[in-house]
Amino acid sequence: MAVSKYIYSITSCCIYIQVKVESKVQLLTTYILGPVECLPSATIAEIFFLHERAFRIGIYTLLLLGGKNLVPLVSAVVINSLGWRWVFW
Repeated sequence: MAVSKYIYSITSCCIYIQVKVESKVQLLTTYILGPVECLPSATIAEIFFLHERAFRIGIYTLLLLGGKNLVPLVSAVVINSLGWRWVFW
């Protein structure tokens, strides 16, 4: 039930907005990247005991949030050395 509400809400938001190529790409990206946020923490909760979870969730959160903050630094190096068009490849 929750999954169907999730899919309906995202689909209706994209249909409400003018459906262009960008909206279709955003819709596809949302479907693909949505599980990235929830599945690893749910998997950690299923695999590890309660006293082991905090360390694993901490590592996962560090990698997830640290990666989002470090990627602009890497892309800046790519842009400076190869040009801005290489960021999209």
